[in-house]
Amino acid sequence: MIIFIIPFLIQFACNSEHDFQKINFNWSEDYLGEIAQGFDPEMKYDFWALVRTGIPNENSLKIMYQTNDDPLVELDDLFQRGFYHQGHISNVFYYIVTVKDGKDSYFTDTNSLLRFLGKVNTMEEAVMIAKINGFGIDNGNPKGSSFRKTDNGFEFLLMKSEGPGLIEFRQYLVSVDKKGFVTSEKKEIYCSGYEDCYKQ
Repeated sequence: MIIFIIPFLIQFACNSEHDFQKINFNWSEDYLGEIAQGFDPEMKYDFWALVRTGIPNENSLKIMYQTNDDPLVELDDLFQRGFYHQGHISNVFYYIVTVKDGKDSYFTDTNSLLRFLGKVNTMEEAVMIAKINGFGIDNGNPKGSSFRKTDNGFEFLLMKSEGPGLIEFRQYLVSVDKKGFVTSEKKEIYCSGYEDCYKQ
């Protein structure tokens, strides 16, 4: 009996890893615009857009994605805050602007983004929440850039760069449920050094 169970368990573990699909975005551009294309907010708006400020300078504003060509709002509100922030020397912020029944609204923090999305029901919504919680996507290796659908949301194989002055990518199993709640499990370091971690 034990002889038969062990091969079954090994096969089950291998098959479960193969359930993950590679995350594919256009990595040569700012892929947060592609992530926004996959947003499916529960409330229906006349217009909504993902806006980025801070590139190429702090007074710059760019629409990364919008639902139609007519914005229905003057997009000149240059917020120095957002639900997602990146940058060290310069600060880059991302936020959502919506228009409904002639009224515009701005979603500039994590809680308001979750209100905008409602139930988390797409991979893009879930991976955005994972990124807000500090997990990265390794565009060169599926060990740090894969996903699968679950009964209660999505699971991801994502990464974090470990150690000051070191280049080491550690894998994390990240779960994002339909309410946007995030849990994670630390896995192994899967690459060390510049050539290994950044090879294309």
